[in-house]
Amino acid sequence: FDAPVSFLVKNRDPKTGEIEVGPIIGDLMEKMVVYDDLIASGGTMVKAISALKEEGVKEIYVCATHGLFTKKGAFEGLFFKGFVSDSILRDVPPQFEVL
Repeated sequence: FDAPVSFLVKNRDPKTGEIEVGPIIGDLMEKMVVYDDLIASGGTMVKAISALKEEGVKEIYVCATHGLFTKKGAFEGLFFKGFVSDSILRDVPPQFEVL
């Protein structure tokens, strides 16, 4: 692909499990795709999306290989469209398309 790539630094406190997102490295565009291998509760993804919105990203797409979605309602109104594989399916939120 001839497309810019950005990275968001994530740190998880091993004692509390709390997530901190650090700086965004790379160029941001008006439309961005956020990819993660696994969405469990969605905490990391919610923080990543929030960080992108704070930087002015207008349209966000979310992709994940495995979607557990253990916390209902975590994603409401946060992003444009999401995609997840059918490897693990549990109560997939309506804005996600199963591939």
